[in-house]
Amino acid sequence: MGMTKFSSIFGFLLLPTVLLAAGVRPEMPSKGVVSRHVHAFMDNSIKYHKFTARVTDKDSLDRIIKVKSEMDNVRFLRAGDRLDFSMKNGSGSCKGFVRGVEKLHITLFVPFIGKCWEYDEYFRRGTRLEFVSKDFVMRVKEASDYRRHLLIRKEDFLKQLNEINHFLWSYDQKRLEVAADFDKEIIEIEKKKRHALSELIQKKKDEVVLQKELRRKLMELDHEIDFYQIDRTELLSDRWYLDHDQGVPVGKRPQRERKISREFHRWKDARFK
Repeated sequence: MGMTKFSSIFGFLLLPTVLLAAGVRPEMPSKGVVSRHVHAFMDNSIKYHKFTARVTDKDSLDRIIKVKSEMDNVRFLRAGDRLDFSMKNGSGSCKGFVRGVEKLHITLFVPFIGKCWEYDEYFRRGTRLEFVSKDFVMRVKEASDYRRHLLIRKEDFLKQLNEINHFLWSYDQKRLEVAADFDKEIIEIEKKKRHALSELIQKKKDEVVLQKELRRKLMELDHEIDFYQIDRTELLSDRWYLDHDQGVPVGKRPQRERKISREFHRWKDARFK
């Protein structure tokens, strides 16, 4: 009975804690990945020209001061930008110029701090300053425009990277497709090669037969050309009429065979003298 009563009291005390925890729990999206908003540009509804900071360091003359701001946008400031600031218990507004920017820190040059701070009081570190600057608005706008340009470049690079990744992932398939296309072309070329060689061999056989036939025809033509050649020599008279007539009777032919002794010599016979 005592344990049951204690459990009821403990549950009653724990219930507000559970309800409070459930109430402050952030609302998360049911789908997707929780990430930072990547399209954070300059919002015209926000007053960028006003921000606060606290003094973290200064020189002895209160002309060089270093302040820290909780606004991350102060990193866009550049040397020479003008920042007007005032203090809660000050009498006016002072003018400062940026000399350097670090993470959440700004180094300022203040020509005359007497406009916003009394001389008889010590300018303490940790003093809260309220800044007003048109140059800061211009720097934020430039940063927003440049970020938009960078996002466009990023999308372009991501598109190129996507194409490269797609090519690398499908490299083996592409390689097989290219190899198959060239193999098909090689097969077609080999087929054309065999067909061309076959035609060339057949043409050689036909040319050999034609060569023999042409040689035979040429030999026959040469023989007929020689036969039908016309002799251009002009004969004026028969050569028998050009012989000297000795008046010697011409015997009949064939003549009767004569037997002459071996001792007979023509130059010894008186008839031939």
